[in-house]
Amino acid sequence: MWTLSRTSTSRAITGRPATSRGQRLLLVLGVILGLLPVGIAQAAGPAVLSVDVTILDAAGAPATTINPGVSDTYQVNIAYSCSTANCDNTVVTIDPTPLDPYYGHHRKESSYSFVPPYTPAPPISGSLATGLTVDLGTVTAGVSGSFRIVYDVASPTSGYTAGASYFPDG
Repeated sequence: MWTLSRTSTSRAITGRPATSRGQRLLLVLGVILGLLPVGIAQAAGPAVLSVDVTILDAAGAPATTINPGVSDTYQVNIAYSCSTANCDNTVVTIDPTPLDPYYGHHRKESSYSFVPPYTPAPPISGSLATGLTVDLGTVTAGVSGSFRIVYDVASPTSGYTAGASYFPDG
């Protein structure tokens, strides 16, 4: 069973005047140990982007622990909203899932699926090993949304060797 020290983080980012048209808003959301979100962000222009990251269990309820012996999935919900001015070139980057601390080879997560904020879905790229990138493009002022990354955890109940067994309390 994994214990989370916090289940969500909320950030409001206020921009500074843009110095060039190509300047981008970059939002980095880290998922430390595959469960603990950390946000770092920069904004270009007068836009204010607010982000809230919550770890959810398989049923969609906020989670403080995840037990791979009980459930083969967990979710990371990323909610965002833009105010004051348009949030141009919004890109969300999620860190790679970590390797086990003993051998540096195994991951708890075996795969992921993307639940997009709207249709057609914004592009997502990357992998568990390289991290994921979601390009939201321009988020119009006054607009909010959320998307989820659903991680599958290799566990005895899913018929796989549990990558989590290589982690403390796995």
